[in-house]
Amino acid sequence: MAIAEAEQIEQIVSISDAKRRYEVQTIATASPEVNVVMLYNRLVDDINCALAMFDVPDFKPVFDLLIHAQQIIHLLSASLRVDIWPAGANLVALYAWMGKRLSHAAMFQERAAAQECLPIIARLADAWRLAAEKVQMSRSDTSSGYDTGGAPEIRKQIADFLA
Repeated sequence: MAIAEAEQIEQIVSISDAKRRYEVQTIATASPEVNVVMLYNRLVDDINCALAMFDVPDFKPVFDLLIHAQQIIHLLSASLRVDIWPAGANLVALYAWMGKRLSHAAMFQERAAAQECLPIIARLADAWRLAAEKVQMSRSDTSSGYDTGGAPEIRKQIADFLA
């Protein structure tokens, strides 16, 4: 390998590391409601990308995106605070249903199962975006309904899912 090529690779790795550090720092300093919005944005992106690639011969990238989307849904569900937002129990049930549909889409290569989830997730993402804006206007640490604030392990999971 030529020295110039090695330097280019080192520069790419350095840029990638810097980007990752920036993402981790952004997540670490973001409010809980902003973290939820970031997760929803990534969830929508994962499903859109998976749907766009459904017809490629190698299904593995689609499978990986659908599994990643399931993991985000699981994190959203697990971090939902139904003790402070009882209506969240309905959202937990909806998350469970979407997780099953995405699993079905991944296991059986069924585009329709993933397509069923996208409009619901997009509407939820819009709703959480609006809620986040309102919460930021009148800030309260528990008002988002999610526990994504202080726990370092949750912030690490968010960073992993957004990577």
